[in-house]
Amino acid sequence: MKKIFALAFTVLLLFSMIACDSTSNALNHKNSIITEESDSNKDANEEISNLDMSNDLNGHEQFCSTHNYVDNICSICNCSLWSGESDTSWYSVIELDFVISTAEQFAGLIDIVNGGSDLAGVKISLANHIDMNNRSITPIGATPRTVFSGWFDGNGYTVSNVLLTEKSLKKEKNQIREYDVSWAGLFGYAEGKIENLNITGLLIDIDSTEYGTVYVGGLVAENTGGIENCSVEGKINLSFGKEFFIGGVAGSTGGIAHCSSDVSINAYYDATHENGGSSQWLGGLAGYYTGNKPIETSYSQGIIDFSVSSVVPSKQPKAFSARIGGLIGESSGNLTTVQNCYSEVKISNSQNGTGTITAGGLIGISASAVKNCYTTGDIEICSSSGYAGGLLGSGGLFGTGYNNISHCWTVGDVILQEGEAGSIIPSQNEVVSCYYSNTQVVVGNEIVKNGTPAHIDDFKKIDFYSNRMEWDTDIWCLIEGEFPRLK
Repeated sequence: MKKIFALAFTVLLLFSMIACDSTSNALNHKNSIITEESDSNKDANEEISNLDMSNDLNGHEQFCSTHNYVDNICSICNCSLWSGESDTSWYSVIELDFVISTAEQFAGLIDIVNGGSDLAGVKISLANHIDMNNRSITPIGATPRTVFSGWFDGNGYTVSNVLLTEKSLKKEKNQIREYDVSWAGLFGYAEGKIENLNITGLLIDIDSTEYGTVYVGGLVAENTGGIENCSVEGKINLSFGKEFFIGGVAGSTGGIAHCSSDVSINAYYDATHENGGSSQWLGGLAGYYTGNKPIETSYSQGIIDFSVSSVVPSKQPKAFSARIGGLIGESSGNLTTVQNCYSEVKISNSQNGTGTITAGGLIGISASAVKNCYTTGDIEICSSSGYAGGLLGSGGLFGTGYNNISHCWTVGDVILQEGEAGSIIPSQNEVVSCYYSNTQVVVGNEIVKNGTPAHIDDFKKIDFYSNRMEWDTDIWCLIEGEFPRLK
């Protein structure tokens, strides 16, 4: 009888693993990047024979990690390599539906939008992988004057080797505050819909104190439309002297669904610069979130390191206020919702400064209703003043929070040089069915232990989610002995 029971359990466990592994979407885009053997002596045919060239869900060849270009077309995955030229011949003002398949046509889209063409009601569909060849580009919709207002459907294809520098930025004067604003991302300022697009090999590298405010996002700098089924992998390096919004997917957004980021964010704030004295928002997925669409079924990986210049005796340092979250820097508006998300981002502040940092493993400052989320990344803040939480700032989950928090957990450590630290959130907010690891390290001047302690292995047990949480197995893949992941 015991043998029959053991056999039945093994079959059930194997079935659940197969069911989880068979589910594929943009969240698991890494599985669509083919790992190739690195032996340079093999010819293209031998390389192809060693590749799994099965088509993905959209019916096209998967993006390969090492291209073999012939006349700017990869013989393995058909990826189009950008020559530096621009092709706008495909566009007509009397059409509403376009398909682009070459890097030159993609560059043409940049020129068309930034040339002032209004794409409201227009759909642009990608029909091939694109390699931007590490050539510096200007964002699609460089400013609100040349906003991207259309609908971009990546169809599951990948745009790789995207490079943006300070030369990519276009300034627009903020008439109220009288300083310049600029945008950096594959898309700059967007009011339209962006979906089904993967970005790999991203590098945004900006070293400038010229601009007053800058929005930076791997996919889109500032977005008021929708973002769905997108992923970003790469690096964002920013050195700046005033106000900035940085997110792995979006610097500022009105909502994100079914997206992921694996981005290393390194931001340096010069508190002694004459244009200093302002706020900063940094998030693994989004720097700032406000709007009527939720952020849901998304996750973030990577690191966020926020460095602040040391005090220079000859200069009066400008105060700053930074909001940092593994998923979102700050969510604003009590009608916003963050649900079914997780973050594995490690947050650090490696230099001292005059100002306040509010950091959370999930969200730095949260006005959103948050449920069914978790974090595993550690937080280490060296600022002279701070708030940190495992979930909300600075806590394992949050820095500060002003709305309902339920059915969440964290295992990340929270270490502050000075300030208030919390296992979940560094305040006495009411949390419902929220847990933290009993091995979690929390260090600060004031420590708040809210939520319920649990053994770290509990978070890897299926019955933890069926008995104590309200997580939907249609959304979450649960495998015994592993942390949950999104389907």
